[in-house]
Amino acid sequence: MNAYVDYYAARDPYRPLLEAAPRGSWVQLSKCLPRSDEWYNDYAVKSGVGDIIGTRLFDRPSCTIILSVRRDIYHAPFSAISTAQLQGLFDPLSKAARLHAELRELGWKSAAALRALDQVATGVIITDGDGRVVEMNRTAERCAAPCPNARYGASCSSTPCDCA
Repeated sequence: MNAYVDYYAARDPYRPLLEAAPRGSWVQLSKCLPRSDEWYNDYAVKSGVGDIIGTRLFDRPSCTIILSVRRDIYHAPFSAISTAQLQGLFDPLSKAARLHAELRELGWKSAAALRALDQVATGVIITDGDGRVVEMNRTAERCAAPCPNARYGASCSSTPCDCA
């Protein structure tokens, strides 16, 4: 399984687009990658991904924080309205990302930020630059419970688990 993930991670055309886009601009997979792309068909779709929209929230030489939201293959791509709603969240999320990065550099965990994540109905998993899980909210913990690869310190490189 890791060879499969490593193969497609090396060919991921989406991440370089996110990294090259101006901070705060939202990059939508369905608008920048042809559906005939090998990575899209053999990796994203097989993982249940229909569309992804993402932005860089925070940049520093030692840390880049990217937020990506995915839609599964059974939902329509993100609309202009969805993108506008996400854009409205950019400033507070960017400030939270900056604060999180600064506190991490100091070796602190923000209890307030963790409580705020627990209020989100969607599972949120935060990984480090190597894809290891460093934090997750309660919803993600509940969803990840049956998945042995989705635990603190583990790599999130396996096929995602579904939460019913």
